[in-house]
Amino acid sequence: MKRTIFKSALLLCTTLTLTTSCNNENHPAKGDESMSFSITGTVKPLAKSPELNENGAGKFTDGDQNSLFFFTDKQDPVSTFLYTYGQSYFWSDLNLPQDVSTFTLTGCYPPTNKQENNILQWDTQTNNAQEDLLLAAPQQVQNKTTTAIPLVFSHALHKISVELIVDKTSITDEMESDARISCRNLLPIAYIDLKEGKVTNATGNKCSFSLEGKKAHFIVAPQPVADVEISIHINKKDTVFKLADKTIDNIPLKQLRAGQQLIYRIAVSNESFSIISQEINGWESQGEISDSILF
Repeated sequence: MKRTIFKSALLLCTTLTLTTSCNNENHPAKGDESMSFSITGTVKPLAKSPELNENGAGKFTDGDQNSLFFFTDKQDPVSTFLYTYGQSYFWSDLNLPQDVSTFTLTGCYPPTNKQENNILQWDTQTNNAQEDLLLAAPQQVQNKTTTAIPLVFSHALHKISVELIVDKTSITDEMESDARISCRNLLPIAYIDLKEGKVTNATGNKCSFSLEGKKAHFIVAPQPVADVEISIHINKKDTVFKLADKTIDNIPLKQLRAGQQLIYRIAVSNESFSIISQEINGWESQGEISDSILF
């Protein structure tokens, strides 16, 4: 897929059209079964999708796939449909029960077939907490009647980004060559209610993630900060920041929230570490934290 760059403030839209069959022998020409089914899929700024810039803005392109979930009023998923952008479908392609007139429709990216009933367990330990998850807000649709459905996709998880700002007057290339950023003591599994399109809680044995270099991000389950720590290793030395000890606008940081990005920018010199800013941005702003320790 070719990478497309967008400004982060831009609202991105992709229209998925399920209208015209290329072969009328495969679909009836008349009656309810030939009713078209179309989705207008909106990707919020900074949301994960196959085509991204560094800020996470992007769009779906032909060949990308989403999972669509159809639910009855009793919460039961009656159909999971793998939707491919750029292809055409009819209501008759969706294998829905004919005696049900109204469904709740949601979706996710990347596609999945691992859900049980209306629950999806998303394990952030896969790919070292680098894979994001998009969920679509639920929409009501009428079987064989609704022809245009807006699905708005946004982040289900939380993103922690850390950047080391190295003082080149006191830190040499050799001194920073072992830089490593870790995020520790996280609950790894997000429980997701697909019908509601949101994470309900986080569970599992606490785990840690680590990346080499002066920049790192970790996409984690929304959860209380509890014992969550950011560990910095550089120049053969380690420094640990405990999130529960931090405040934003004089309010203790208590929760990693879905759809938000926590950013640490940490100044590093031969004498000290300093957090020069910490903020929630992109989706919502939660403020900044300044801190320092003796190196």
